[in-house]
Amino acid sequence: MSSLTCSVSTEEIKPLIVGTRRLMASGTARAVRVALDEGADYARKNHQHQRRTGQLTSKENLYGEMKGANDDGAWGYLTNITPWVRVIEFGSKAHDIWPKAGHGMIGPLRNSQTRRASGRGPHEHIVGRGLALRFRVGGRIVFAKRVRHPGTQPLAFMYPAADYAGTVIARETENVTFVRVAKLWE
Repeated sequence: MSSLTCSVSTEEIKPLIVGTRRLMASGTARAVRVALDEGADYARKNHQHQRRTGQLTSKENLYGEMKGANDDGAWGYLTNITPWVRVIEFGSKAHDIWPKAGHGMIGPLRNSQTRRASGRGPHEHIVGRGLALRFRVGGRIVFAKRVRHPGTQPLAFMYPAADYAGTVIARETENVTFVRVAKLWE
């Protein structure tokens, strides 16, 4: 009976494995950084909402934020800190709009009603008496005790931007990271 003996040395392959792991980690971090930047730009350019103040898509309020990266992966958030972004992204239901409660009013507030400012402090201004809403319709000033808002349709722009960022991660990983790893093993 004959036997076959084979010995394999891993010393030659060890540096390639370590190099591959490093390239994958740095490539993934790079891909996530690029995807967050491109995702934020995509949200700024591909929105359906009316641009009134520019705050919703400004670079100060809408940005990609890299949270961390290690050998196992990289992660970050596509962030919009504008207070009304949820109403634009998800829409709103029909609701009542009431005037702010008068200064000194005691007792519970109606649903979605808030108290007006006290007038104390550098940024608090006294607004109305809490009796009526005042607004313009066709050049006329109109007063109303309450207004029934019909709600708004969602105008999603952050979710499509996040989806786009996912495609950027795939593109960057394939085009850059895998090419570098392939060259390492040549």
